[in-house]
Amino acid sequence: MRLCILFVLYALFSCALILIYVHQLAPANVLNGWRPWAMQVEGWAALVIGWFASYYCLSRISGQPSDFLRLFICAIPLTSFLLLNSVAGKLPSGAVLTNLCILIFPLLLLDAMGRLNWWPVRLPSMANSLPAEYVALVLLSVVVFVAYLHAPENAGFGMNDTHVRRFEGRELYPARSTLAYALSMSMNGLVPFLAYRATERSKSVLLVFALGASVFFYWLIGVKAPFAYAIAACAMGLMIRSGKLKYMGHFFLLAVVVAALIVVGEWLFVSKYSYVADYFFRRLFPIQALDQSYYLQFLFSDKPVDWSWFLGSSDPSFQPSYYIGEHFGGSAQSNSNTNAFLASLMLGGIWGYVIAVAFVSLVLCVYDRLWKASQNPAYLFLGYMYSALLIEQAYSVAMISSGIMLLTLLVMFEKPRVAKKSEAVPMEMKV
Repeated sequence: MRLCILFVLYALFSCALILIYVHQLAPANVLNGWRPWAMQVEGWAALVIGWFASYYCLSRISGQPSDFLRLFICAIPLTSFLLLNSVAGKLPSGAVLTNLCILIFPLLLLDAMGRLNWWPVRLPSMANSLPAEYVALVLLSVVVFVAYLHAPENAGFGMNDTHVRRFEGRELYPARSTLAYALSMSMNGLVPFLAYRATERSKSVLLVFALGASVFFYWLIGVKAPFAYAIAACAMGLMIRSGKLKYMGHFFLLAVVVAALIVVGEWLFVSKYSYVADYFFRRLFPIQALDQSYYLQFLFSDKPVDWSWFLGSSDPSFQPSYYIGEHFGGSAQSNSNTNAFLASLMLGGIWGYVIAVAFVSLVLCVYDRLWKASQNPAYLFLGYMYSALLIEQAYSVAMISSGIMLLTLLVMFEKPRVAKKSEAVPMEMKV
C-alpha cells in the first residue's frame, strides 16, 4: 500500500511540474529564452527509464542519512530535467541520456557501497559533554557580530535591491576570505542545524536564534536560502521525533502536490498569475533543468577553452558556474550553479566526476554507519544538509565551505544522549 501511494504521489508530482510550466512559467519567461514544453524521441526514452529508476530509488528510502541523497537527486534535478529539458531548446543528440546516467550512477554506487559490511566505522572514544548546538550557537553569534561590524553600505530589508546587496557582498567578502567562509558556514550549516535541534529537542530558543540569524543575513546580503534551509530542518526534526522519517519521500511529494493545488487555486480564484508558481516552482524545478541544459550544451559543443572529457579544463582559474553564467546565462556576474556531479564533470572531466561520486557515496555511507552505531539523529541532519547542498554546490564546497565538516566534527565528539541505561551504546561499537 505504501508503494502504491508513493507511485500515485510521484505521478501527480510529475504532472504538476509539466502543468505549471506549460500554463504559466514558460509563457512568463519567453523573453528570457524559455521554450515551450516539448519532448523528442530521446527525451521520451530517457523519461521512461529515468522515471521508473527514480521511483525505485524513492521506494528504497528507509530513514537513514544516505536516503536524503536518493530523495533530493530523484525529486529535484533528475525529475526536473527529464520533464523540462526543453526549457533551453533542443539539446544535442545523446545529451539527455548522458545526463540521466550522470545522475543515476551515484545512487547505484551508493546502494552498492551500502551493502558492504567488511569496512568498520568506530565512534570516537573521546566525547565532549557540551551539546553541539551550544558550540554552534556561540560560533554563529561571533560571525553575526563580526559581519555586522563589516556590513555593506546598502544593507537593508528592501525586496527590490537584494541583487545590489549580493554584488556588494561579493566585493566586500571576496571568495576564499575568512569572513566569506564564516558566512557560508553560518548560512548553510549552523543556521539549519540550530533550527533542526530546536524541533528535535524541543528547544524553542534555538529556533529564535536560527530565524533571527536568517533575518540578519537577508539584511546583510539579501540571501533568502537560510530561511528555506531552516524551515526544512525544522520539518525534519519533527519527522525524527515522530518516527516518520522513512516516509520522507511521501511527505516531500505530497508537499509539492499541495503547493500545486494552491497554484491552481490562485489561477481560478485570484488571477492567471500564481506567486507560488513563480517563487517556489520556478526556482526549484525549471531553473534546475535550465542550468543542467546549459552545462550539457557546453559538454556537447565546440569549446573555446582547453578542455578534455577525461581531465576537464587545464586552466586552474576556470570556474564552471561563472563560465556558464556568462556564456549561456547572458551575464558575466551570473553564477549558474548545478548539481555537484554535473559540475564535477565539467570542471574535472570523467576523472573529476568519478572522484565526486566516490567521495559523496563514502561520506554518506559513513554517516549511515555512525548513525546506526550511535543512534544520534544528528547524523540524519548531516545526511539531509549535505545532500541538499549537493543539488547546487560542488561536493567539496558543500563539505568544507558550507560547514558540513565542522558540524560533523562537533557531532562526532558530542556525548550521546541516552534515555535509559539499557539503551546505552558502547562508544567503541563496531558496525
